[in-house]
Amino acid sequence: ALMCAFAKRLETLITLENEWAPAHKERIWIIENFVGRRFAHPVSLAEIAKELGTSSSRARHIVKEIFGVSFTQLVKKQRLAHAKQLLLFSNLSIPDKAENCGFGDTSNFHKSFRQTEGTTPNRFRQQYQTV
Repeated sequence: ALMCAFAKRLETLITLENEWAPAHKERIWIIENFVGRRFAHPVSLAEIAKELGTSSSRARHIVKEIFGVSFTQLVKKQRLAHAKQLLLFSNLSIPDKAENCGFGDTSNFHKSFRQTEGTTPNRFRQQYQTV
């Protein structure tokens, strides 16, 4: 599902190719590539700003303009997408899954997952493994 989401996003970008300026498309690629590579580690706006060759303030605006969410929310979405994959297809423990996805601790993982999905990681796994 994570790769499907990425593939759909990539397909959307290709479809919109003529509507976006080349610099804008490059920024999208840089941001998505960075988040995709680094979501499991602590990341900062300063790091993505450096990748984009701009200030942190400008990077914040670029991310919000392109993706409609803050940089923190974008990273969190990527972490949760990966977490869902691990919940369904991995035998790792919940704490190991949380760590593997870049959440600082299990409590933070549970809180983020519940806020976004409306259920706990265990219930999510049980719900979709029985389908």
